[in-house]
Amino acid sequence: MNKSDIILTDSGVFKKKLPHLAKPVLVMRDVTERTEGIEAGTARIVGTDTDRIVREASGLLTDKSGL
Repeated sequence: MNKSDIILTDSGVFKKKLPHLAKPVLVMRDVTERTEGIEAGTARIVGTDTDRIVREASGLLTDKSGL
Protein backbone atom coordinates (compact mmCIF):
# COMPACT_ATOMS: atom_id res chain seq x y z
CA MET A 1 0.00 0.00 0.00
CA ASN A 2 2.93 2.35 0.57
CA LYS A 3 3.77 2.23 -3.14
CA SER A 4 0.22 2.91 -4.31
CA ASP A 5 -1.15 6.26 -5.49
CA ILE A 6 -4.67 5.58 -4.22
CA ILE A 7 -6.37 2.81 -2.25
CA LEU A 8 -9.79 1.30 -2.94
CA THR A 9 -11.39 -0.76 -0.19
CA ASP A 10 -14.66 -2.13 1.08
CA SER A 11 -13.12 -3.28 4.34
CA GLY A 12 -13.78 -1.61 7.69
CA VAL A 13 -10.55 -2.95 9.16
CA PHE A 14 -8.28 -1.16 6.71
CA LYS A 15 -10.13 2.15 6.86
CA LYS A 16 -9.07 2.67 10.46
CA LYS A 17 -5.37 2.31 9.62
CA LEU A 18 -5.21 3.87 6.16
CA PRO A 19 -5.31 7.56 7.18
CA HIS A 20 -1.80 7.13 8.57
CA LEU A 21 -0.46 6.27 5.09
CA ALA A 22 -1.47 9.70 3.73
CA LYS A 23 -2.94 8.09 0.60
CA PRO A 24 -6.37 8.96 -0.82
CA VAL A 25 -8.81 6.15 -0.01
CA LEU A 26 -12.02 5.39 -1.87
CA VAL A 27 -14.46 3.35 0.21
CA MET A 28 -16.62 1.15 -1.99
CA ARG A 29 -19.62 1.01 0.34
CA ASP A 30 -22.80 3.04 0.69
CA VAL A 31 -22.29 3.56 4.43
CA THR A 32 -19.50 2.87 6.88
CA GLU A 33 -19.25 2.54 10.61
CA ARG A 34 -15.56 3.52 10.51
CA THR A 35 -15.44 7.24 9.80
CA GLU A 36 -11.88 8.08 10.87
CA GLY A 37 -10.54 8.49 7.34
CA ILE A 38 -13.57 10.42 6.17
CA GLU A 39 -13.32 12.78 9.12
CA ALA A 40 -9.57 13.17 8.51
CA GLY A 41 -10.24 14.04 4.87
CA THR A 42 -8.21 11.12 3.50
CA ALA A 43 -11.15 8.89 2.52
CA ARG A 44 -14.33 9.30 0.54
CA ILE A 45 -17.35 6.99 0.35
CA VAL A 46 -18.05 6.27 -3.32
CA GLY A 47 -20.62 3.51 -3.03
CA THR A 48 -20.79 0.46 -5.25
CA ASP A 49 -21.67 2.00 -8.59
CA THR A 50 -18.94 0.99 -11.04
CA ASP A 51 -19.14 4.21 -13.07
CA ARG A 52 -18.72 6.36 -9.95
CA ILE A 53 -15.82 4.26 -8.65
CA VAL A 54 -14.01 4.53 -12.00
CA ARG A 55 -14.73 8.28 -12.25
CA GLU A 56 -13.49 9.00 -8.71
CA ALA A 57 -10.39 6.80 -9.08
CA SER A 58 -9.53 8.32 -12.46
CA GLY A 59 -9.91 11.80 -11.02
CA LEU A 60 -7.52 11.03 -8.17
CA LEU A 61 -4.96 9.50 -10.52
CA THR A 62 -5.16 12.51 -12.83
CA ASP A 63 -5.19 15.21 -10.15
CA LYS A 64 -2.46 14.39 -7.64
CA SER A 65 -3.68 16.98 -5.11
CA GLY A 66 -5.72 14.26 -3.31
CA LEU A 67 -9.27 14.24 -2.00
